[in-house]
Amino acid sequence: MYPVDSARPPVRSAIARPAVGSASAEHASTHARWFSGAGARHARDIAAMGRSYLNSGGPRSRTRTQHIGATLLGADEGQVSCPLVISLALDFGTRDPLAAVNALLRRARIREPEALRERFALPAEPCICREWREPVPLSVATAGADEVLAQVLLLGLCTPHHFDPRRPVLLTRTSLTRRLQLYAGRSFYA
Repeated sequence: MYPVDSARPPVRSAIARPAVGSASAEHASTHARWFSGAGARHARDIAAMGRSYLNSGGPRSRTRTQHIGATLLGADEGQVSCPLVISLALDFGTRDPLAAVNALLRRARIREPEALRERFALPAEPCICREWREPVPLSVATAGADEVLAQVLLLGLCTPHHFDPRRPVLLTRTSLTRRLQLYAGRSFYA
């Protein structure tokens, strides 16, 4: 180590568990004398505690997290093209989603959800799904039956992250209450 009056600036040290009264504790205490001001007090405090303190060498900012707000989804130009196909969200109010959809299917004289494929056009290709954070849901109570059933079909073909037109139509409370945006992934390769 260099004395305080040396040309080199003092540095922080790592002290590895000196036992009280041991030679390494004396070394840590002596080492603390090389520092000046608050650094010296801090080094003496560390030496007195006899604990292991290590300098990781990195600033505290390396342990922080930050949410990234960029996406490739929605881009309709450039090398990556993932345009928005449709946004889906249904508002059932206080009604049970499955009971409301079953009532709509009965009124439309549709026996099973798979029959909705014949009634409504589907996107021809699989899509990437993303949660729709600011939805304007379609109210099931006030919207037309065809409008609601078209969204029911699409939601029944979606998982939280993927839409596949070849997938069986699965109507669950979870699938019917998802709020999703579907993006064509035609030029996206991951």
